[in-house]
Amino acid sequence: MSSLVLSNARLTVLVAALAAVGSVLDTANASLLIVVSLTVAIFALLLCICRASKQFGLRSLGVIFLLSSLPAAFFFYAHSRHIRPPDSDLSTFRGKFVVYLAFARAGDLRNSNHDITLEPVRLEFPSSKILTGKTRLSLRHAGIPPVGEASCEESDDSQVVIRVRGYVAAPRTDVKPWEFDKAKWLAKDGVFSICYPSKDRAGKPPALSIVTETENTCLLATQSQNVGTETAFLTWYESRMQSARQQIVLTHRRFLPSKLADLFSSMVLGNRAIALPSEITYKFRDVGLSHILAASGFNLTIVIAMTFAICRFVVPWAVPANILCFISMLSFVSLAGPSPSVLRAALMCSIMLAARAAKRRLSVSSTLAGAFLLTVIFDPVCTSDLGLQLSYAATVGIVIGTTALSESLYIGLSKWKKLLADSLAVVLVAQFSVLPIQLFFFWKTGTLFVPANLLITPLVTPVTMIGFASSALALLAPLQAQWQTIILPISYGLPIMHLALVQSPIDLIISICDAVAFIPLAAMMLMVNAFSSVEAAKIALGPPSPAAFVVYYMALIFWLTALRLQRLKNIALCCFIISIGFLVWRPAPPLLSVANIHGQIVLIDDWKRAVILNPSQREDKMVERFVSFHGAHIAADSFSSGRLSTHLEYAVGRDVLVVYRDVHETEKRIRTGFDNLSFSACDASIVLSKAEQTHSRNIVLVVSKSDSMTDLLSSSEFAKSRDPHLVELSGWRNQELVLYSKK
Repeated sequence: MSSLVLSNARLTVLVAALAAVGSVLDTANASLLIVVSLTVAIFALLLCICRASKQFGLRSLGVIFLLSSLPAAFFFYAHSRHIRPPDSDLSTFRGKFVVYLAFARAGDLRNSNHDITLEPVRLEFPSSKILTGKTRLSLRHAGIPPVGEASCEESDDSQVVIRVRGYVAAPRTDVKPWEFDKAKWLAKDGVFSICYPSKDRAGKPPALSIVTETENTCLLATQSQNVGTETAFLTWYESRMQSARQQIVLTHRRFLPSKLADLFSSMVLGNRAIALPSEITYKFRDVGLSHILAASGFNLTIVIAMTFAICRFVVPWAVPANILCFISMLSFVSLAGPSPSVLRAALMCSIMLAARAAKRRLSVSSTLAGAFLLTVIFDPVCTSDLGLQLSYAATVGIVIGTTALSESLYIGLSKWKKLLADSLAVVLVAQFSVLPIQLFFFWKTGTLFVPANLLITPLVTPVTMIGFASSALALLAPLQAQWQTIILPISYGLPIMHLALVQSPIDLIISICDAVAFIPLAAMMLMVNAFSSVEAAKIALGPPSPAAFVVYYMALIFWLTALRLQRLKNIALCCFIISIGFLVWRPAPPLLSVANIHGQIVLIDDWKRAVILNPSQREDKMVERFVSFHGAHIAADSFSSGRLSTHLEYAVGRDVLVVYRDVHETEKRIRTGFDNLSFSACDASIVLSKAEQTHSRNIVLVVSKSDSMTDLLSSSEFAKSRDPHLVELSGWRNQELVLYSKK
């Protein structure tokens, strides 16, 4: 069956598309009614297409039924593969006080200022039970001293057994779109509960304590028996790969500045394997160059091309070259990590190499579809991964429309113009393919992606090739000690004994490679800094509607298909332009949006201008995400602020006066239980006086839900607005917004 599917390109693409629909429906939490309706619609569409052919029969009807049922089948298959906590997980005791034993890293216990992951093994209270899975122990702000002194002789990675006394809670699930979804992040690691240790009190057992040596030895022995050979091998394998990555980064840092060295390593292995400074990552993302930092098919293509060229130069036979290409591909995947883009490229290359070994030709579209089918069969929930969505969306767009768009841009004999048209077509198609995904997840997009890609992308290929060569040599650096052991006794007493060629020939070659890469790397960073410094380099639009998302992709596929078939090109282009307008259109914003994010007051007016009234000293990404979600931009002069009284603060914007209580005082009184923060008659007169002074026609009050100031202001020239959609409040506990407009 698999050979039949791969041998028919159109059938392979259709099966992959239908499987993708089912998996995406599960990712979007679609209802059963939508799944059934879509299945019926696909069945009717395929039936109409097949009935137009002359060979329609019972066999065709069976094929149509199988194809139309694929979305529903993959929907239920993906739903069944979601990670769920077992009955022996600690999350079954959420809301209760528990005492349990758990494994922890000795290094984590020495630092009590962060959350750590534990592996519970045995419950002692309220019942005795064997536990499995993981839990997150919240030590931040718990006031518990480090408990690792008792295990100071243990290494940071060694396992110790601790006894925990605390309360089990579930991670928050009612998060706002701009907030960090901790529950989703923990679930990816198999964590479904958070344990808050109890307060240490005199005469009570400590919240955290290391168990006795006898219990520790017994439980560790039990764990070593339960851990299989496969798990132990995977742990050892991952530690070796992590050591290899660190070896590459440290080697490049010896010959390049730290930022350029990290950028160099990330261009080779990807930013999932190499942790880049967030500043560099955001700059590349803002100018539309984040694909340069991600390990993808481009990197793997360079690896295989270099390997194949070297092998064919040494060995004239194709079979050994294909085998060595496959080995080099596995080595790259191991070092870069199994990210979605790397796995997609590796699967495509594996299918291509297998087809070449079998002396068969496969189209790129069928290879891409086959790679996706294999991915979604083994991991049906993979479509929820953002990296996979971006990788496959960009690749599908490039495969479908790059050639056709390039021919539409230029048809001539000039090689340079043809190369420019090809480059421009790749940039445009890739950006058009990922634009809805960018807006849906990041709520903003870059505007300078065309010049940035055209100027910087030509530098990427030579730098990456040099990076692969020097990084491969960096992995051979441990052999230098053996080289010195052999060569130094021979060269003892000779004038060349201190030369780098004798002591470290590998370092010499790496230093030359890094020196050659320094100039293009520096030029790349200069251009990225210049593009990202432009104020209009990125534009925030907010998330698009699901309908606009679907309509845009339908119009994009229609346009690219029309370019390939050379039919209805103008009509398809008009439809695509209209879909872009539909994608970027947003309904009218409210008169005012007020948010309290980590004690910072953020105001956004109806012109989508945002201001932070009391910004913190350190950068807060949640504030930036809140502003981007509302499609706004920071404009410090859009509001002026001050203090009305000892407990009242205000901000004046375009025709609106915002009045709120001091944030720290409000939070303090709510925590202590005194949340009666009603405005007095004196407060009302101060607010009205300020509104008259600033000529404000609207007054927005952040008040307690039980406040009676409504009666005080209603007697003035202001009337309370009855439309709740004119103002928006976020992040305030037990507070609400009240809008008053002039009568």
